[in-house]
Amino acid sequence: MPDIPLAAPSDHAGTGAGPATPFSDPDRLLEESAPLALERSAGLCHREPGGDDGCDWYHGVWQYFRILGVVATPWMQRDFYERELGDLAAGGSHPRVLVSGTSDYAMLALVLHAYALRGARPEVTVADRCGTPLFLNRWYAERHGVRITTRAGDILAAAGGPYDVICTHSFLGNFPPPRRAELISVWRALLRPGGKLVTINRIRPDSSGEVRFSAEQGAAFRERVLRAAVTSPAAIGIDDRTLARWAEAYTARYRSWPMSSAAELRTLLEDGGFVVERLEPGRPGAAAGAAGPSVAGAALRLEVVAGRRP
Repeated sequence: MPDIPLAAPSDHAGTGAGPATPFSDPDRLLEESAPLALERSAGLCHREPGGDDGCDWYHGVWQYFRILGVVATPWMQRDFYERELGDLAAGGSHPRVLVSGTSDYAMLALVLHAYALRGARPEVTVADRCGTPLFLNRWYAERHGVRITTRAGDILAAAGGPYDVICTHSFLGNFPPPRRAELISVWRALLRPGGKLVTINRIRPDSSGEVRFSAEQGAAFRERVLRAAVTSPAAIGIDDRTLARWAEAYTARYRSWPMSSAAELRTLLEDGGFVVERLEPGRPGAAAGAAGPSVAGAALRLEVVAGRRP
C-alpha cells in the first residue's frame, strides 16, 4: 500500500501516573467529558468531502449513552484486556501500542490501566478518522499527565509504525466484507514481526451483510434511553425530547457488518498473515436489552489474540 501517513502527530506530555492505575474508573469523568464531546463534535466530526452528513450523531452523544448504560464499551471485557495486555506489558517487549479506531477514550484508559497494573507505561498512538474521539483522547491524557500521539485519517491509508501491539474493540464490524482483508493487511503492515493484535469482535451467526436497527429495535432502544434517564442523576440537563431525538438519529443511521462465525474470523486473520493464538468466546459483559446492532443481544463476542507472521 502507498506510504501515506495518517496526519502529522499531536503530542501531549505530562508527569505520569505509575502503577496505582488511576485509569481504572474512566466513567467517573463522563459527566465532565460528555458535554465537551457534544459541543466539539459539531466542528470536529468527520464529514465526507462535499457532504454534510457527519458522525456527530454518534460521537457527540456516545458518552451520554455510556452514562445511561445503554451501549457497550471495552471495559465490559476488562478481564480479557487486563490479562492479555498486562502479560505483554510484563514481558517488556511490547511498549508501542496503536489504538486503531475508538469511540472515545475508553480504550486508551484500558490500555493504560492494563500496563500500569504491571508497572509499565506504554507509548500509545490513537488513530481515528474523526477529530472528536481524538480530541477526547488528548483531553483524557492531559488529565492524567500522560503523553500520547494522535493521528487523524482513514486507517486503510495508514503508514508508519512499527507497533508492538494493535488494540481495538469491535472495529471489524465497521468494514463491509470486501474491505476486511484490506484492513487486516494494513494492521499487519503496521505491526512489527511478532507484534500482537488484541481485540474483541462481535459474531452474529444469524446475520449476513449489512445490519441495521429494525423499527422495533429502534423504538425499544429509544425507550431504554428514556427509562435510564429517569434514574440517572448524571443525565440532568438533557431533556427527554432531546434524548429521544438522539436515540432516533442513532438507530436510524447506525449500521454494521458483523462476522457470522469464528471460523470466518480465523480464516480472515490467517490469510492476512497472522497466527491466531486465542479465539474464544468472552463473557457477555453487557446488560440485557433490546437486540440490535449496537446493544446487547444474542451476539457472541470473541476474544482475539493474533501474532503477526514474519
